[in-house]
Amino acid sequence: MLNKESESLLSKLLLVGPAAVTLLVFTSGVTDPVNVNKLLLLGVLSFSAFAILSLKTVQLIWNEHKILVIALLGFLAASINSLIQSSSPISQQIYGVYGRNNGFLLYLFLLLLFVATLSFNKLTTANSIVKSLVIAGAVNLLYCGWVLAFGDFLGWTNPYGNILGTLGNPDFIGAFLGMFSTVLVSIAIANFNKPKYLIFISTVFAVVGIEIVKSHAIQGRVLLALGLIVNGFYFIRSRFHNPIPLIVFSAASGLGGLTALLGTLQIGPLTKILYKESVSLRGEYWHAGLTMAKNHLFSGVGFDSYGDWYRVSRSASALIKPGPETVSNASHNVVIDIFAFGGLPLLIFYLAIIALVIHSLIKYSLRNREFDFIFVSLVGAWLCFQLQSIISINQVGLAVWGWVLGAGIIAYERLNRQNVGSEKVNVTNKSKKSNGSQVVSPSLRAGIAMVLGVLIAVPPFAADVKWRSAQESRDAGKIEAVLVPSYFNSASSFKYLQIVGALEESHLSDLAHKYAMEAVKFNPHSYESWRLFTLIQSATPQEKQIALEKMKELDPRNPNIVSGVK
Repeated sequence: MLNKESESLLSKLLLVGPAAVTLLVFTSGVTDPVNVNKLLLLGVLSFSAFAILSLKTVQLIWNEHKILVIALLGFLAASINSLIQSSSPISQQIYGVYGRNNGFLLYLFLLLLFVATLSFNKLTTANSIVKSLVIAGAVNLLYCGWVLAFGDFLGWTNPYGNILGTLGNPDFIGAFLGMFSTVLVSIAIANFNKPKYLIFISTVFAVVGIEIVKSHAIQGRVLLALGLIVNGFYFIRSRFHNPIPLIVFSAASGLGGLTALLGTLQIGPLTKILYKESVSLRGEYWHAGLTMAKNHLFSGVGFDSYGDWYRVSRSASALIKPGPETVSNASHNVVIDIFAFGGLPLLIFYLAIIALVIHSLIKYSLRNREFDFIFVSLVGAWLCFQLQSIISINQVGLAVWGWVLGAGIIAYERLNRQNVGSEKVNVTNKSKKSNGSQVVSPSLRAGIAMVLGVLIAVPPFAADVKWRSAQESRDAGKIEAVLVPSYFNSASSFKYLQIVGALEESHLSDLAHKYAMEAVKFNPHSYESWRLFTLIQSATPQEKQIALEKMKELDPRNPNIVSGVK
């Protein structure tokens, strides 16, 4: 599908890009050291990779993957439908909320990167994806090992007390290390006849296992087990033509998986190992997400707007546990989040994309019995991502892998079906002229697109830099300037809440009142923004009453609203 120059450039981007997105962390100059940086880099990567594709390449993708392209276009159309129909602030929908950045842009970038990855035409490019994951895993392995041995050298706040990796959260790094361990097992099996190499990989795997335990992330342990099962399945299948060993292994794995699932639900012998109180809380978060999706079935509540609708959508039991004042801005289930963001249309197309990856996975598996470590690595890591996505958030540094690996599986199956070897090039590459003797080279297109990607992805990063600078200056004028919306300084409820609170504490009640008014104007669905009027001295009794009514409307089951206000 790509000519030699384009294929080489895409291979390099897929080798460096996904790993860089996972690894990039800034601890100075910004208030969010993780997400805004990763979103910016993902924008650069996705635009650059997509720009490599020529019109003829796009046509070939359409000819080969019509149903998939329709699903991708449907996902994009459903996303735009949500943007148009949702009453949430447009900047929040586009860029996402502070600390999450699960807005429209994140999914646009992931779609572009998915299509670009889908176009690769050489097995070496697929290997670049696996190498990229290994690089990101190795760096995190060393970093987490250093933290455990000597303490953290990054200057960020760690409220968890566990290792964070470059993903900023123990659960996220636990999940990523689980994905990494899956690839390590695949590499070890592929080098089974090389004792020194096998010993080295086994040692690294053991260290990964220790770090997963130290992260205290249940999903890390579950993904490690899943990786062993996936690798075991393909290894046994490649070694035995008799189906009985594979049947026995599959049955034992299924029983073990069921036992593990029951353990997470406080049933059975694995309860002490796998159950965490957060599992029960996730049930409440899932229920709220499904409720808001049901109530906005064909549009959703808008990208990254779960937090605005959580209170009104939660069940009565959520007031008992986790409690009336414990809220969340994500359902901790990527599928439910997508359902809540864009309603049924977005959910259908997202599930269609996943189903088509599974279809390619099955087609390849039925056609080939040998243990292909590249394919097994792609499949194992992708399945790990999908499993953790059922109990986690679409963190940018993890999400990039779900989409790159999924596209990689589909492209890899196509190459195998076309019987293209790693050293062969598709007939479309025999002549550069046949793929368009390009006036603008792929490298130049990628460079131009990189600039465009920066311009589109930079606003949340630029706004965060400006917010951090204003905080450090302690200059009231600079702090006020942060609340003047512009392209490079997008508004957010988070900044309004922070600044109104700071102004009130500084006895600048009139300014606090002014920006409390701006906060509810910016986002009328924000419970916390209305609550500001109950906290600032200059609010009139009428304003407080209106705020109370709005709070009750946004959180109708909360018994503490009236009694909790002085």
